[in-house]
Amino acid sequence: MRHASRGQLRRAPHGGASGRVVTALVGSGAGNGVAPQVRLMDELALRVQEDKGVQKKSAKAKFGLVAVSPDRRPLMEFYDNCNGVRWSNNFGWGRGDPCKAGWFGVVCVGGRVTELLVNMNNVACYGKLNFTSLARVDFLSYVDLSDNLIGGGIPDDVFEMKFLQSLSLAGNRLEGEVPDRFHALPFLRSLDLSANRLGGPLPPSVGQMRFLKDLQLGKNELEGPIPPSWSDLKFLETLSLGGNHGLSGEVPPWLGDLRNLHEVTLSGGGLTGRLPDLSACKRLSTLDLSSNSLSGGLEAVLELEQLRTLNLRGNSLSGPIPPGLGHLRGLQVLDVSDNRLEGTVPSELGALSALTKLAFSGNALEGPIPEALGDLSVLVHLELQQNRLRGEIPAAVLRPPLLWRLGLSGNALTGPLPGAALAGAQNLRELHASNNQLTGPLPVELANATRLQSLLLDSNALSGALDPGLLGQLREVAQLDLSHNQFVGEVPEAVGNMTMLTEFKARGNALTGPLPVSLEDCRRLKTLDLSRNQLSGSIPEFLVRLDRLAHLDLSLNQFYGHLPAAFWDAQAERVRVLPALRSDEQEAERKINLGGNPFWCPLPDWAASVHATCRYPEVFSVRPSQGSVAGGDVVRLKGTGFPPLDRLGCLFGTRDGGEVWVVGGLEADGSVACVSPPAPAAGKAIVRLGFDGQPLSHFGEKFLYVNSDSEM
Repeated sequence: MRHASRGQLRRAPHGGASGRVVTALVGSGAGNGVAPQVRLMDELALRVQEDKGVQKKSAKAKFGLVAVSPDRRPLMEFYDNCNGVRWSNNFGWGRGDPCKAGWFGVVCVGGRVTELLVNMNNVACYGKLNFTSLARVDFLSYVDLSDNLIGGGIPDDVFEMKFLQSLSLAGNRLEGEVPDRFHALPFLRSLDLSANRLGGPLPPSVGQMRFLKDLQLGKNELEGPIPPSWSDLKFLETLSLGGNHGLSGEVPPWLGDLRNLHEVTLSGGGLTGRLPDLSACKRLSTLDLSSNSLSGGLEAVLELEQLRTLNLRGNSLSGPIPPGLGHLRGLQVLDVSDNRLEGTVPSELGALSALTKLAFSGNALEGPIPEALGDLSVLVHLELQQNRLRGEIPAAVLRPPLLWRLGLSGNALTGPLPGAALAGAQNLRELHASNNQLTGPLPVELANATRLQSLLLDSNALSGALDPGLLGQLREVAQLDLSHNQFVGEVPEAVGNMTMLTEFKARGNALTGPLPVSLEDCRRLKTLDLSRNQLSGSIPEFLVRLDRLAHLDLSLNQFYGHLPAAFWDAQAERVRVLPALRSDEQEAERKINLGGNPFWCPLPDWAASVHATCRYPEVFSVRPSQGSVAGGDVVRLKGTGFPPLDRLGCLFGTRDGGEVWVVGGLEADGSVACVSPPAPAAGKAIVRLGFDGQPLSHFGEKFLYVNSDSEM
């Protein structure tokens, strides 16, 4: 976490009768080493007064001309060297005196520039940082060049700025090692070099910066252990090294001796060992040691009464969750996910009245979900997924009025979804309860959770039909996964009301019927997976008109008919791609799986591109097997794979190799009945199954024409 550099020190207000610069070393006391610093600041104030006197005399000697600050020239050199004409804001630069003309980002005291604050201003410095000119701005004490486009290394000229108190170069493109000379800046209290590309070891000489309060080197490529010399940073309040994946060694136990610490962020490294004893750090409000390799239990944090954020996610911590955590009443974020914790979730945590996030996912916790969690009145995120929790979902956990996300996936929860409680969850955005043992239908009360955006219920034992009234009300849902349950019936047309859908999955159920035409209204759809059901009918062409649909899986159903020609781009000889929706996008390929469906043979040449297969219906018998040459006999074809269509019929073969098409009808027993046409002469004919005059079956059965009733 980066802090505003100016907030690290307490300074007297600008102006005043004398215009003197006053700087207090907050929390430094009057111990050894402080007096020389104060004397140096008094010298700075005296030089400001002398400089003002010289300017007044010079103005009188030159017939009343207004004196121009000596800081103007070096600032303009910096402006020119850093491509100032292209800054996002360069108001006033180059006009008159920098203090009197109000140059953007320039703060003055007593007519001299003391602060340069041009963060997030497109400052480029032609690829590298240049402090040559800024080192000549004698009284510059605050420099913030964060979040710009500055590259290269940290130049030596910065160490000539003897009055520098705060330096922020965060969020740039700086490279190389962190120089081992920052201890040469006697007034430096805040150093922020985070979010760059700096590498190499952590400099031991930082330990000589006895009055350093804010040290932020996170999100770089630094490596190695934290130097033992840093244990001398007795006034340190913020230590942020998170995001340096090359850090190694143990979390130093001497951190517990730095009693002024407010924030410790050492996340995302390779640190080992146990949690250090930080009980003496009474002011500690943020402790983030996530994504390391720490072991042991959580007892070391139980006395941190001022703690607001505790993030120990992604370590190897073990043992139970101490009930004593419930005494840290100011705790707002508690995240110990992805560890090896076991035992139950203590009900004492219900006393954490300020808690907004509780995350215990990815452990080995057992037992029921305590109803006391419903007392967390400002809870926003509750994440308990990937544990071994059992029992029903208590209605109480949906009671917090601000609850946004409820994560329960990957447990052994049973029983139905708590419908009445869901009706009151007016702010619920995400309900994830996949991979449990939940039963029963989708509760109709879920329709009252109108702000729901993500509903993941896959891999349970939920059953029943998909209620059109329910789905029609979930207009904000973007992610819906009902896969691997026991849902039956058709996909209702009401799904078309879910116009925010980007992902719809109902794989592995017993859904039947055709795809609803209303799916064409789901223009945001990116993934549609209804594979392994009993869906039937033809594949609608509108699916290819959904210009964001990148993943389509309708495999292992009962879809039949011809593959839609619109799916294939004959000119490019590929499945039709997704169009570019913006000028900065490119066309993207679709992934389509239609395999395992009985499409009509023969298939087009491009069928393999969508994994399509076909199946000829097989005719096993013709009853009766013979009839009059005059025709008019009702014959019935029986077999397998007959599609449930209205326009089925029979193709009677002729002697000249042709076929006569006769419209038939589908019988209740699944057979197709046709009236035989007249034949020019007695003899045998092959009868095949057909649709709209085209053959469906590859093979047929023999039907014998005879001349008279006596011969039949």
